[in-house]
Amino acid sequence: MTHMTARDGEDDALVQKAKPKLSPKTKAEQELAMVEQEFKKEYSQKVIYFCFVLIFFSNILINIDHGALPGCSLQIKKKLDIDNFKYGLLGSVVFGGLTLGSATGTVLFSKGSWIKPTLIITIFINATCCFLFTQSSNFYIMAFMRGLIGYFQIFICIYMPVWADQFGNEQQKSIWLTFLLLAAPVGNVIGFTLTYYMT
Repeated sequence: MTHMTARDGEDDALVQKAKPKLSPKTKAEQELAMVEQEFKKEYSQKVIYFCFVLIFFSNILINIDHGALPGCSLQIKKKLDIDNFKYGLLGSVVFGGLTLGSATGTVLFSKGSWIKPTLIITIFINATCCFLFTQSSNFYIMAFMRGLIGYFQIFICIYMPVWADQFGNEQQKSIWLTFLLLAAPVGNVIGFTLTYYMT
């Protein structure tokens, strides 16, 4: 039978002290690194980068109309024969749609299986409303279309930062989210500039 000496006990104590104890933060970082490695195996980084670029430019495009309307204010008021109050209503009703859509979008996106069909349907309806808005000469129809544009646009706006947070790694997330936030004012400026030179 082997007997443990005092010297052996001291050696074991020294070994235990020598072992580095991982802090909760370090463990979390290691677990996060493991998750990212598995994620990279599952998804191609080139595809993810391509999707982000596509989402970024899509975010610019869906915000162009917010700048285009002020850029042709004189032409719209003359064509529809409306005063400043009605024109202001035409420009602001879209934000009412955005507000209502935010409440609905939160509920729909909580259902995981509904995300893809919801995005496809809302993008199609948003594009249709934009087209109908440009073809109409009736103030009330145009105001209604503007409200629908805002309502169905918010679904896309909600999902974009969620996608960036889901598919971007820890170094990319903050940069990607910043670009997505910048896309809205960039779209507004482009819309205003294009409309100014086209009218």
